[in-house]
Amino acid sequence: MPMTGISRRGVLAGTALLGTTSVSIALLSNKASASASIDSGDFSIADKSQDITGKTLQDILIESDIDYSFDSNVDITTVEISIAMGVSEQSAQIIASETTTPNKKQIDTTTTIDGSLFDAGDYNLNTLQLDDGKKTVRITAVAELIIKRNQSIVATDKLTDTFEITITKDSVTVNGQFSGAGSVSMETEPA
Repeated sequence: MPMTGISRRGVLAGTALLGTTSVSIALLSNKASASASIDSGDFSIADKSQDITGKTLQDILIESDIDYSFDSNVDITTVEISIAMGVSEQSAQIIASETTTPNKKQIDTTTTIDGSLFDAGDYNLNTLQLDDGKKTVRITAVAELIIKRNQSIVATDKLTDTFEITITKDSVTVNGQFSGAGSVSMETEPA
């Protein structure tokens, strides 16, 4: 039975890669096709510990290095990359993002974006107040890559992972499954 209204070229298959898992998606977009990838080993937030003896925690700043790539049969007009944080993937809110206009068919690059953990609705100074001298907060981080051509999404990829922040009266420590570059810093003021 022949297809009407859409040529075979009008249907594209974008592939989103997450670590060793592969997900295929089908989108319609002006005969364009693309694949997008966030390299799972290279979305990183480094472990960090900071002495806050005699100081008051004011903010937790998260800097993320993200390696990403795309390969398309047409020039891609917009690339959006974001980092969201929350107690779960569903509640995560964007704390940092970057939009570029590459007008290229292929890119394999790294970007660094940073933002405050407290820009995510699930976290604030009250969330991190100590209970009995120690508090551990689990955080879900989501990196998302969106590839667009003329405002239409051509391909996407998403990577989700978790890490923990442990606070005592003398220190703040970040431990997670992320590795490599990137950093977490704590803003403090005298107590």
